[in-house]
Amino acid sequence: MSELEYSKRGLIGVLTPQANTTVEPEFSIMWPRGVSMVNARLISSKKTIEERLIDYTDQVEASLNQFANAPIQAVAFACTGASYLMGQGKEAELCERIHKNRGYPFVTAARAVTEYLQTLFVKRIGLVSPYPASLTEESFGYWESVGFMVAEVAAAFDESSDFHPIYSLRAGSAMDAVSSLEDK
Repeated sequence: MSELEYSKRGLIGVLTPQANTTVEPEFSIMWPRGVSMVNARLISSKKTIEERLIDYTDQVEASLNQFANAPIQAVAFACTGASYLMGQGKEAELCERIHKNRGYPFVTAARAVTEYLQTLFVKRIGLVSPYPASLTEESFGYWESVGFMVAEVAAAFDESSDFHPIYSLRAGSAMDAVSSLEDK
């Protein structure tokens, strides 16, 4: 790979849901010096969140094509909700297929969290969910399938938002939800 001025240590492709306003700012804070990202949008005209999440997965190859010949070294799929609906088995197959066909690792947000928690030997988790109740329910099966017991759940979903209930979640609201799990 030719050296990129702003990506001397790595260039990561990130697939982000179409209305998500948090991934790029959060990632820009977290990348180590010399690592940068290019972003592509997961898009869908489906009406419900569940339909859109499935559509994102079904259209992942087209979404990856947005990176064209950018010299990315890995792709992050920044959409945990899609993993919940496809399940751990299909998710693993998707990651392996893309790695084999495209030549770079494809890492879902849910798998990254799973691998990190497994390195810490975590068995029980508390879940803070920014999703509606139906998708939060789907998440239980996912986390249990990868070996965790979901001990408690705190909702951090704001149906009253004018924009998007998930992406309008404030850090303080998320922290309040985490705090509600601390003694459980």
